[in-house]
Amino acid sequence: MPPREPRERHAKSGRRIAGRALAIALLYAAAIPGCSRGGDGGPVGAGPLRAGILVTLPQIEGEWHSGATVVTDGCGTSIFPLANETIVRVTQADAALVLEVFSACGTPLSEGSGTINTSGVATLTYDETIVVNETCSLKLHHVLTGTVNSSRDQVSGDQTITLSALGDCGSSLPCQISGPFLAQKCPPASCAFRTCASP
Repeated sequence: MPPREPRERHAKSGRRIAGRALAIALLYAAAIPGCSRGGDGGPVGAGPLRAGILVTLPQIEGEWHSGATVVTDGCGTSIFPLANETIVRVTQADAALVLEVFSACGTPLSEGSGTINTSGVATLTYDETIVVNETCSLKLHHVLTGTVNSSRDQVSGDQTITLSALGDCGSSLPCQISGPFLAQKCPPASCAFRTCASP
């Protein structure tokens, strides 16, 4: 029978190689970002990891003073000026936004929602209803899309209002008016409600 010593040395050598391979595999796994933190390689809720840089969502929670000007008026009327000022209270949970919208006089106008991405682009939407008479009300669907500045105290972009009829309002609806808007954080802007005369 052939001697067993070479086989034993081969077996021991194989065990050493296998052990070294396992150790290398464990070290490699520990070095990979995300193996112990989740799929994006960063702390939970902190945003995605791009080329080793942790990207966070801009924080815009708080009160904002917003105003806009009409550039395109497809409704042929100035009864509903887009330049009306509003105070918008924003609550933020990660990328999701919840809105409370007030007139400059403090009258609650609507509640809405929105989103913001890691590039600082925010989209806000809300609906408003205006009673014209007993048979006609107008629904105003507001869409604001803007970019947050680097100081996180201004959002600028475009606003569109789509007017549609609720009831018998004639044949000119739906229609749209649109223009640029600027929202400023309070402070430094003022979000104090004005004292307005009763209608």
